[in-house]
Amino acid sequence: MEVYPDGHSLRPFLDDPENGAWDGPDVALSAIEAGDPVAQNVRAKVDDQHFSVRSKDWRYTLTRKGDEELYDHRADPNEWNNLADDPEFADVKAALNESLLRITGRAN
Repeated sequence: MEVYPDGHSLRPFLDDPENGAWDGPDVALSAIEAGDPVAQNVRAKVDDQHFSVRSKDWRYTLTRKGDEELYDHRADPNEWNNLADDPEFADVKAALNESLLRITGRAN
């Protein structure tokens, strides 16, 4: 997956909502404030933040302390069941973790 630092155009979906073709990344990244204040216009350190990636069907969150959450939005749109420790979903979690680490510049 290629990283798009300036975003990716949603224009194909605006032009043709039913048939727009997506050639962007498989996940969207969200940074979540982790309780450490950051001065205005100063970039927060990656290791001091919580991050979440959302794919079409899944949300995976990795906190700055290493806690993980994994939700299947097809079966659990309200995120009631954290599947992060369920071995049945280990491959999904690993793939989303890899995407998150790559996007945030922490992949090996």
